[in-house]
Amino acid sequence: MNYTIGKFAAQTGISAPLLRYYERQGFLKAERDNAGRRQFSGDDAKWAGLIRLLSDTGMPKEQIREYARLRQKGEKTLPLRLKILEDHRRMAEEEKTKLEKNLQRLRDEIVRGQERTTRQNRKK
Repeated sequence: MNYTIGKFAAQTGISAPLLRYYERQGFLKAERDNAGRRQFSGDDAKWAGLIRLLSDTGMPKEQIREYARLRQKGEKTLPLRLKILEDHRRMAEEEKTKLEKNLQRLRDEIVRGQERTTRQNRKK
């Protein structure tokens, strides 16, 4: 079954402008009907979701584009695509660890500030 961009956006939760952007960037390739309107398949939904995930987790556009290019070449590129995903997962985990450490430092600084404020208020 094929979906118009509006129905596809509703199905995937990805806005029509973002889907158009994905297409312009070469991440997603929409078929066109006789009137030139974009048509998406059910298979495109999973792929669009993965594009969103990669983007949301910080994968650079060039790398998403390379992944999309490999995907279009078929199953023979699966080992390369898995390596890209594994490398990206490692990078995302490193970023998560770094962010967690920085968040803890922020929490600690907030607690110290609150303690100083409490001490100052007691002196008044």
